[in-house]
Formats: sequence, C-alpha cells, structure tokens
Amino acid sequence: MGGEYTRILAARLRAPGVGIRRYWVLAGSFQRARANREERITSLAHHLTEAALLRGYRGLRANAAPGPDGETKASYGKGPKRRIKELRERLKTGTYQPTPAKRIYLAKPDGSQRPIHLQNIEDKIVQSATAEILNSICESDFAAFSYGFRPGKSQHQALQSLQTVLQ
Repeated sequence: MGGEYTRILAARLRAPGVGIRRYWVLAGSFQRARANREERITSLAHHLTEAALLRGYRGLRANAAPGPDGETKASYGKGPKRRIKELRERLKTGTYQPTPAKRIYLAKPDGSQRPIHLQNIEDKIVQSATAEILNSICESDFAAFSYGFRPGKSQHQALQSLQTVLQ
C-alpha cells in the first residue's frame, strides 16, 4: 500500500492494543474510496462493529462531564463489552435513538457565558466510531499538503512544510 496517509494510518493503528484487522478494514475503505471516486456510499452500518464501538468507548476522556442521563465513562465501564454489544444490536435493528444534547453555559473571564452541549456516552461512542470510518474514506480526497483537522497532521508540520518551500 502506498501513500502518505496509508503510512500514517498504519503507524496509528499498529499501536499497542490495536488489532491488525482494524488496520486492514480502514485501509481497505481508504483504498476503495480512492479507486472509485464516483462510487456513492449508501451505508456505514456494516463498519460500526462491536470492535469499532469499543475503540470509541476506550477513546473517551475519563474525566469528561456526565451527559444528560448522568452517566460517566466510569459508570458505563461496568460491563462495557455487554453494553457495547447491546448498543451494536440497537444500531443494527434501527432502534438506537440519539438523545438530545443538554446545553449548559460556562462563565467566561469577561463575564459573558459560553454555551456547551453535553452528550450522553453512547452518542459519543457512536460518533467516535463513525468519525474513524469517515476519516478513512475522506482522506483520499485531501491533498498531501492539506493539514487542517487531519489525523497525523499538525499546524507545526504545516509551518515546517511552508518554511521548506520558502527556502
């Protein structure tokens, strides 16, 4: 497999505790998207596996605020595999319904307030797994010199590339 993104994806996905199957599934999605640019994606559901959802759960911050249902990562973590399996089944049967986000306001130093939205744990898990899949597909549309909001890319790398070009 060639390409800069594939190398980045391989490095990230071969990290300790990450199965090689994840690498091949996402790299396969990336290659298919690159080879068939006119093809339409009709569903991501078959990629939302229990393993993908479990990775989404493990990627959550432990100290994140509880969602509208009051559940935290720690409380969801009591039997996470069983709960992830139930979540996957609800996604598969179409009975999963995301809950509305809870809006709260945080005071800013200047006295104004900043709104933030709190989501429940399951919504965060599904969003994380979906983002992982979409990243693997959409990366094929980005140019190698595009650095904004991409895995394995940073503003420091963008500045370093710019400096190299300008020299």
